[in-house]
Amino acid sequence: ALTNKPFTNIQFSLESACNGLSCEMDNTYFSKFTLNVNLNNQAIGSLFTINDKQAEFIPQTHLPEGINTFTAYAEDIFGHTGNTIESNFTVDTIPPQFIAITPADGTTLTQSQSQTTISGSVDDPDAVVMLDNIAGIGGTIISSGQNFSYQVPLKEGLNIFTLSAYDQAGNSVHTTINITYNPLTIT
Repeated sequence: ALTNKPFTNIQFSLESACNGLSCEMDNTYFSKFTLNVNLNNQAIGSLFTINDKQAEFIPQTHLPEGINTFTAYAEDIFGHTGNTIESNFTVDTIPPQFIAITPADGTTLTQSQSQTTISGSVDDPDAVVMLDNIAGIGGTIISSGQNFSYQVPLKEGLNIFTLSAYDQAGNSVHTTINITYNPLTIT
């Protein structure tokens, strides 16, 4: 799993088995379970709450960036232990960053063609980059990967473009590029 929420709740269900078959126990039975839970090799079982056959941990501090490892098993009041569950999940709260963009914000173009190429790169090879408001006529162009290049029309005067980059966790960064187009007049 991948999340951009550093305070993601961790939950798992509790069940009981009698001679290998599911048996119905009331919530009192489950509320007395001892939970043996490790998050990144730290014991956190005592931080879980049990309610209606669900165990839940609500982090009070930011979970670490990157891969987090989780293992858990429950023990009932009779000393019976359940199966161990294991999971890895990744916390990614850092948005991609634009490394280079050309032309630069504030550029004035005097070329005779009424188009230019907006290009550059981001620091995340799995990012999706979007360019909005193509020369004031609206629209969006989407590309994926670390490098991007968009051929765009220009209208005379100020042209405003918005570049947005999104990573797989849903983090995003946005920047505006203002390009003034003053075509050369040949007499």
